[in-house]
Amino acid sequence: MKKCFAVLLALGMLAALLSGCMYEKAETRIDVDGSGSVTVTFGFSEELVETCGLYQEIEEASFTPFTYNGRTYYGDSATEAFSDPGEFNAIFAQASDSAEDSGAADMGTVTLSRGADGSLTLTFLFGGETGAADALEKTVETHAAELTAAQKAALLDGMVALYEFTFPGEIRQVNGGSAGVTVSGNTLRIDLLKLELGAYRFTTAADAQQEALTVPPITPMAIPASGVARARTQKIDLDGTAVSFRTYALVDENGGETNFVKLRDVAYALSGTAAQFGVGWDGDVLLVPGASYQPNGSEMSTPFSGDRVYQKALAATKIYGQNVPLTALVLTDDQGGGYTYYRLRDLGQALGFNVSWSAERGIFIESGKPYTAD
Repeated sequence: MKKCFAVLLALGMLAALLSGCMYEKAETRIDVDGSGSVTVTFGFSEELVETCGLYQEIEEASFTPFTYNGRTYYGDSATEAFSDPGEFNAIFAQASDSAEDSGAADMGTVTLSRGADGSLTLTFLFGGETGAADALEKTVETHAAELTAAQKAALLDGMVALYEFTFPGEIRQVNGGSAGVTVSGNTLRIDLLKLELGAYRFTTAADAQQEALTVPPITPMAIPASGVARARTQKIDLDGTAVSFRTYALVDENGGETNFVKLRDVAYALSGTAAQFGVGWDGDVLLVPGASYQPNGSEMSTPFSGDRVYQKALAATKIYGQNVPLTALVLTDDQGGGYTYYRLRDLGQALGFNVSWSAERGIFIESGKPYTAD
């Protein structure tokens, strides 16, 4: 995979034109112990190469022709092995980062975990702001506006983006929609161009429903629809390490304060711990426990200073498709960008990590322990 993306990024002209591959397929074999391999094949359609006169670049890159669904592409492939789910997750995180660096559409996060009973569970958070087809269409319009409608249609028609996973046992779908998803025996196939934004989960567990997340009952806090949130700086002990968060507090009539923490700051701070979770958006906020968090550059910084007018968040918060009534604020920067802030205890209760307070430690998070009401 490293070779694959290195070659792709070397073709700056093509990357700039397309913001991604015309053809990309990742085939993953997963063994019983969670090891396996990923083979990525990518290519550019013959129509693209001919239309843009890229034969010299294709030859210099040593791309070879191959056929898919009767269409010819020029490309390359590479295989990378992984020894456990952790290495699997690192491979897909690297692929996501490489795609983002080249300006490609957000394909979301893919996370593999292995249960104590030996079952394998794959979580896919498809939460990008746009799909691959939309991103390609916009990029073609920007960089190749002189092409005729027929030429653009030919380029878009050649777009292929597939994930295919082969498991050691029968796979079942637990969460997510059916568009773009095909499950057959031990094979899972995901067509990213047909997929709807959201969270998807698949498992080899004998009882698939046991893999569905049960969110404990949460009582939302009653807050005004809008008001002023007070700027604060809060030191929080995360597994023994002090982390400074910029928080915003709502002050009640008695002077009591309830602090709210930016969602992406919490996800960023917990990345790589037992309590890590992915964040996505499809009109609702999507949270996926256990999924790798993909930063967007806004983490641990605040694009405004001082107290700020807030609006009560209207978008639902969903965990594997289940609406969770968490209390959240939306603060807006001067350019109209919104940032969502949650009560930290609500997040701990919903996602299963402990949040507490003591005179010695102040507010603290224990990522490896379940939430308690202490």
